Amino acid sequence: RWENISAEGKDFVRRLLVYNPTKRMTAEDALNHPWLHRAKTDTESAPLDPEIIVTLREFSKLSAFKRAAMEAIAFSTSTQSTAHYMEAFNKVDLPILGLPTNAIVPHLNIANPLALGATDP
Repeated sequence: RWENISAEGKDFVRRLLVYNPTKRMTAEDALNHPWLHRAKTDTESAPLDPEIIVTLREFSKLSAFKRAAMEAIAFSTSTQSTAHYMEAFNKVDLPILGLPTNAIVPHLNIANPLALGATDP
């Protein structure tokens, strides 16, 4: 999995995983790391399709069963029909973390980005 990660990305993760807390990168250092700044710049320059924001909001309102069904359908759908959505997600996704960046979170209308679709309304 490391072969697709930039040298800066690897440095970021390695410095966070140092066992000794006195030698580990601080939170402030992490927030100022060049890799995060580059990821932020990349996502800020990539406009997000408003249709995808609407779709994510609608998905987050579905019941757990409907979300699971939609995920199963998406998994079995051809790559061509989902390419637009994958491209948009990759514009706002941090490659190592797999989580949306701040470029999309404010548009999701949720308090916690990890809770996207986590509750059954």
